[in-house]
Amino acid sequence: MSSDHQPSLALAVRLRRVPPHAPVALWRELAQAAHALFTREILPHFGLEESRLFPALEQAGGGELVRRALEEHAALRAGFERFAALEASRDPQLAAALLAWSERLAAHIRFEERELFAFAQLHLPAAALAAVAAARPHKR
Repeated sequence: MSSDHQPSLALAVRLRRVPPHAPVALWRELAQAAHALFTREILPHFGLEESRLFPALEQAGGGELVRRALEEHAALRAGFERFAALEASRDPQLAAALLAWSERLAAHIRFEERELFAFAQLHLPAAALAAVAAARPHKR
């Protein structure tokens, strides 16, 4: 699952490097890239975690980690809706919303990598981890 995070982290780094006062057209282009990444990769990743990984973690005693992850997924979905609406309306607050969303995404990935997945590797049987990995969509 960690390799699934690479495109999201790359986007967050790219956004961090753009000056806040860059042309609006650049921010719209970046918002479109984030939009495509979110719908193509992040949402399916969330779905896999929520349907396969989180129930196994709950059973293994990781309920608090699962609750935090679900809250963060909800916040990322809401942040996506916010920047998507700003992108559609050509609102000048797009840059700030997109940066805030990408920072939240990067923080969520750090949480998953350092805490959630670490817990899973320690507390889930190899068969459960293999089942989650097998359910991942295959990348082209």
